[in-house]
Amino acid sequence: MSRKLLKFIRIADGKPYADAFSHETRVGHWLKLAGFKAKDIKYQPYGTNNPPDWVVRVGTKWIHVECKTSKKSRAAFNDTPPSNNTLIVFSSKSHNDTMVFYGGDVYKKGVRKKIDEYIKKVRLLEKRYGILCTKSKRSNPYGFVPGFRLRLQQRGGMKVTDFFVLETRDELVRKAKQRHI
Repeated sequence: MSRKLLKFIRIADGKPYADAFSHETRVGHWLKLAGFKAKDIKYQPYGTNNPPDWVVRVGTKWIHVECKTSKKSRAAFNDTPPSNNTLIVFSSKSHNDTMVFYGGDVYKKGVRKKIDEYIKKVRLLEKRYGILCTKSKRSNPYGFVPGFRLRLQQRGGMKVTDFFVLETRDELVRKAKQRHI
């Protein structure tokens, strides 16, 4: 339980939209407003292109906080789907709204397992064909190999994908808050 994280969720939830850079910046500000000290917050600890955007020390654990923005209302993740314990702060331009939820609350374990299997298979294919393409410098002097940019995205129409009008929106935020009561 963390009162500071609960306060952070309350601060962030319902705020208006902000573009990606502004959103990441304001999340850091909200973490400080919630009472986290600078030594307990790290921005982009694994680099600019790797998740999470923030890590926050809560007791002896570090919680990942991922900032997401969309001009619409669907979240997309690159090749690292959010873990069960990643706190997502998602801001939508079309709804001018921000919500907070945990990664594990938006898909069932079986779905996550299938996603992980898919990513593993794609990585194996990349490696296999990359090796084949680079075996001969004569036939491939510039080293071009196939590479995929994986992306986890939502499909199924607005009734399935619009976080901000789904009946589950409030349920997702409530679950996130309950972890810290």
